[in-house]
Amino acid sequence: MHKMIYQLRYFVVLIIIAGFMKLCQTWVDNDWLEALFFTMKYLCFCIFLFMWIQSLKVRLLPTRVRHYMIVSALLMLLLLTLRIFKYRFVGENVILMRYLGYSYLIPEILITGLFFMISLRTIWGDERYPYFEWFIHLMGLLLMILVMTNDLHHLVYKPDIPLSRWVLTSGTYHYGVGMYMIIGWMFVCGITGFVLLSIKTGQKSMKWVFLLTMTIVSWLFWVLFTVNVIDIYHILNMYNVPELHVIHMAFILEICIQARLIPYNANIVDYFEQLQLKVMITDRSFRPCYMTSKTFTATQQQLQQACLKPYNLSQDLKLSGQEIQAGYVFWCEDESQLHTLKKKLEEANEVLSEENSLIAQENYLALKQAQLDAHKAIYDRIAHVLQPELEKQKMLLDSMDSTSSTFIEDLARCCVMNAYIKRKSNLLLMNSKTLPRRNRELFLALEETSRYL
Repeated sequence: MHKMIYQLRYFVVLIIIAGFMKLCQTWVDNDWLEALFFTMKYLCFCIFLFMWIQSLKVRLLPTRVRHYMIVSALLMLLLLTLRIFKYRFVGENVILMRYLGYSYLIPEILITGLFFMISLRTIWGDERYPYFEWFIHLMGLLLMILVMTNDLHHLVYKPDIPLSRWVLTSGTYHYGVGMYMIIGWMFVCGITGFVLLSIKTGQKSMKWVFLLTMTIVSWLFWVLFTVNVIDIYHILNMYNVPELHVIHMAFILEICIQARLIPYNANIVDYFEQLQLKVMITDRSFRPCYMTSKTFTATQQQLQQACLKPYNLSQDLKLSGQEIQAGYVFWCEDESQLHTLKKKLEEANEVLSEENSLIAQENYLALKQAQLDAHKAIYDRIAHVLQPELEKQKMLLDSMDSTSSTFIEDLARCCVMNAYIKRKSNLLLMNSKTLPRRNRELFLALEETSRYL
């Protein structure tokens, strides 16, 4: 805020110096000194306008409103430049001097139209293009054509002397209906724009309304006084009519900014410094211009690498960069929490992996135990089914006598029972679906049984 106030003071000082140069230009009789003071006056206005344009770039957001404001300032510079060409370079060319006088109205018509479009953009924003702006452009174009073709119809300026000698000198013309149309259009654009901005922002402070009203009244008074009194009676004055237009138009736009009718960032540097982020803006040479309260240190090589890809200043600090309009912006991301969470996740994964291994072993042991229990149940069932045959075989073996004549037959009967018991146990296992190749086992059982029989 203080920097902006100082800038406004500089603007006022430059305007006062320019007026003093105008007085010095009038007092001196030397042509070289007169040209020097004239050039210094023009430079003061140029410096004033360029400084104001730079302040607009800083204070206003990058929208169409800012573009319109900058174009308005450039049109003010054009207005001053046209006067220089008329009185310093044209010489005695009556036609060219007259048309340069006509062209004075072109920047004024465009600036008032731009002020009207600024109010429309403030209300509607940049999301859509209001078709009403086309009407403003068309009206401005028609009025400019009306001015520049004044030699054909004399609707804007009506000369009181022959056209061959007329160069728009004060007292040699009077206004026509076209001039009043232009003044009416400029008045409608200015008042409507101010009303729209007031409605949009809800501005109800009478201080700014009074200041704006006094500026407009001052503008009209000094222009009329200069044209009807100073220029006719050759009274000393500090500013010519184009310069009065520039001063008052710039002052009106600045009042709208200061009254926040046009949104702006007055304390953008202070707000930036108070950000709780690690951000830095540099120029093209990587020299810091703006930094937040949470600063960081980095070399020029590190900043250059950060523009290409993120650069790790430390284990937990990542530096990133991006090119902007007048330099670069850099910001740091603190990844300490991310690394802490990542470490916790890794530890959790290790615990889960161990638990999964234990669960897999438990499942494997449970499966083995289930298989053993199934085998035990099968074997118990087979033993229960084959219990009578085993007892018969045991009784037969106990009753056998090697000296008996029936020993061979008893031995053969015992072998057949043994084969029967073996194959029946295999068939019982096959019935429990625990052994492969059932068809092969069944074939072997039948083959062995038939051989013993």
